[in-house]
Amino acid sequence: MLSFPTVNTGSARPRVAILGSGLAGEILAAKLSAFCDVTVFERGSSLKSYSPQVLATMRPLGLQSTVSYGLGGTTALWRGSMLEMERDEYGPLWPEEVTRELPCWHMNVVEHLTGERGKSAWLRKKSFDLCSGELLLRSLLVPSNPPRLARSSTWQYVSLRTDCLIERVEEYESKISVVFSDRSSIHRQSADLAIVCAGALNTPLILERSGIGGFLADKKRLTDHPMGLVAKLSIADPRRLNSILARPERLRPIIKMKDKRSGLWISFQFCPAHNLSFDEDYYITNVNGQRRGNHSPRQLLTKLMSSDFRELWINKALGRHQFGHYVYVLAMLEQEPIGCGHVSADAGGQISVAWSISEASVNALESSLYDLASWLDAELHLPPSGVASRLWSGAHHASTCPISLSALTGVVGPDLKVHGHQRLYACDASVLPSTGASHTGLTIGSLAMRLASHLSLQLTPAIDSDTWKTSDEDLSS
Repeated sequence: MLSFPTVNTGSARPRVAILGSGLAGEILAAKLSAFCDVTVFERGSSLKSYSPQVLATMRPLGLQSTVSYGLGGTTALWRGSMLEMERDEYGPLWPEEVTRELPCWHMNVVEHLTGERGKSAWLRKKSFDLCSGELLLRSLLVPSNPPRLARSSTWQYVSLRTDCLIERVEEYESKISVVFSDRSSIHRQSADLAIVCAGALNTPLILERSGIGGFLADKKRLTDHPMGLVAKLSIADPRRLNSILARPERLRPIIKMKDKRSGLWISFQFCPAHNLSFDEDYYITNVNGQRRGNHSPRQLLTKLMSSDFRELWINKALGRHQFGHYVYVLAMLEQEPIGCGHVSADAGGQISVAWSISEASVNALESSLYDLASWLDAELHLPPSGVASRLWSGAHHASTCPISLSALTGVVGPDLKVHGHQRLYACDASVLPSTGASHTGLTIGSLAMRLASHLSLQLTPAIDSDTWKTSDEDLSS
């Protein structure tokens, strides 16, 4: 058991300030509000989310929005895909006590976000797992309806402060103060504990404005998942592929492998393709359609002009989950923990991100593509412009305030408490020391569940066990 500080609050309920209403913020609010007075601060509105413009100073981040302000945070943009990290995928930067506990919370996160239907699919997924040498065949849980936490019932049981900018946090011996501004003035609110859940871009900026986190907050520690439709496979006999990749509803096949030379992880998903041409990038076509409105007849016509999109659309329309002789490969890469990105903001609050993809990552991807094609008995076809030209940001920003045993190498400890502080925590993608090649949502949610559980043992003498039973309410409905 980790050592958490005991907060002396007298006979009153403990006061907890949560800075951010995204995935981690909502889970923490849901669990802690049962025995604490919780105030949730949100940069955006409770009525409608918006995505601020993030300035990319190096490589373009991609076509999809990467930040969302409003109740529910970036879950307004999230598809809800969940995949656990492998034990080896965590890597040496993760403390052992954290990686040992996180899998215990996976089911709680799945049930909290997707209800019984998602839980049932999650329980079935293990039966499809396969290990073949260095290659791991897994299943990605993709809810039929994405969880939209703006609609969570949690907000009824907490105090909400929306449309406010966190200026800084100030810790004192007996309390911690949140200094925030709204459209008219600056305010201060005290609490017994504060948990920063503002995401990998905003959490380091809040700590920087507070003079907290030392020189390690961010400092070229921003990572992401470069991803894109990077190659095509031609398969003489698709029957074996279809047998391997067959999945029931809400589960999607995904293959993971670790590059031997770099130690980086890569994962692959698959889409039907019409031919072997690379004249168009289906990713660009599809995302542009999402941005401009899928229901526009003109946009639908534009998308149907893409032969690859047409192939995918026909399969969906006919309810088929089969691949033909041509397959598009969607890759997602792990990045090195240091040196790939940096986040900053100017005096006006404009966020800038300097992000790049290393040659080592690209080389690891290309090597793994050949291994993948060999295992599937397929012929690999690479785009003439190279795989690097087809990689975009997966909008999985992470690692700007990583967990570490020492303040010399990280910002928070294994208990997610900011080093050198007793009443300040951080819990979101910023604390991930590394991400592997797995979607980060499940890991973030599990960290939030774990933190709330540990804090409950310190903040109250006894907690009813029902507090940790997840709600039957399906947030995706």
